Amino acid sequence: MIGTVLHHLTLNTGHVARTARAEVGQETIDLLLPLIDAQNGTFVDLGLAFDVMCPLDNGGRPVPGAAFFQIAPTAGLSKQPYVMCVGCWKQSMSEEAWEQAVTMYCSQRAVLEPISLWRRPPTKTPPVPWLAVMLMPYLIALDPERIGMLGDMERCLFWALAEGLNS
Repeated sequence: MIGTVLHHLTLNTGHVARTARAEVGQETIDLLLPLIDAQNGTFVDLGLAFDVMCPLDNGGRPVPGAAFFQIAPTAGLSKQPYVMCVGCWKQSMSEEAWEQAVTMYCSQRAVLEPISLWRRPPTKTPPVPWLAVMLMPYLIALDPERIGMLGDMERCLFWALAEGLNS
């Protein structure tokens, strides 16, 4: 059973938003599910794309419970993402996924610190379900309206991943 309140943490700022699954319409999830199955998608009108990577079992099949995704200007794992995200919706995967999120974020310190996008990450794993977001320097290329949309997009993608990859 997936929890119904997402702990959406921006690692760069320490801000945590707690948002209910009910805040994302099922029609939005249904539109995203085919893109989740494809593990990428493009929102042409917004000039945004996303890519997903999931943990794999020994047979190469996705292990439900956690995923990495990024939002960037184009599809395909980008070297210039606007945000990188790790989300977890299964308690059994939470500690390992959190460790991966913190390691990935800390690896960006040399780039983020000089532009004031760095702060120490929390040491405690958030309650499941959680989404850890890393703002990247390329975010400044976006206009304020699209920056404002990213948080909503992150949450929608998280819930679609949790539903689409949970079976």
